[in-house]
Amino acid sequence: MESNLNSLGTKFGRLTDIVIDSIPGIIGGIILLIIGKYVIDLVNRLLHKRFEKRNVDPSIRAFISSIVRIVMWVMLMLTVASQIGIQTTSFIAALSAFGLAVGMALQGV
Repeated sequence: MESNLNSLGTKFGRLTDIVIDSIPGIIGGIILLIIGKYVIDLVNRLLHKRFEKRNVDPSIRAFISSIVRIVMWVMLMLTVASQIGIQTTSFIAALSAFGLAVGMALQGV
C-alpha cells in the first residue's frame, strides 16, 4: 500500500514538473495566437482595399480572400502547435500531400 502511494507521489511529481516546464510554451502560444489573429485581420483588410482599388470582381475577391485567410490560419495553427511543443512534421507532410493532389487535379484546368 505504501509503495503504491510512493509511486503515485512520484508520478504526480513528474506530471507537475512537465506542466511547469510547458507553461512558457503555452503562454507563448497564446500570445502568438493573439498577434497572429491581428495580423490575419490586417492582411485581410489590406487585401480587400487593394481589390476594391483595382475593381476586382466581387466573387473572385471573396474567393481569393477566403483562400488567403484559410492558408494563414493553417500556418498560424501549425506555428502555435510547434510553439506549445507538439510535433508538426506529420501535419506538414499531410498538407503537402493534399497540396500535391489538388495541384495534380487542377493541372488540366
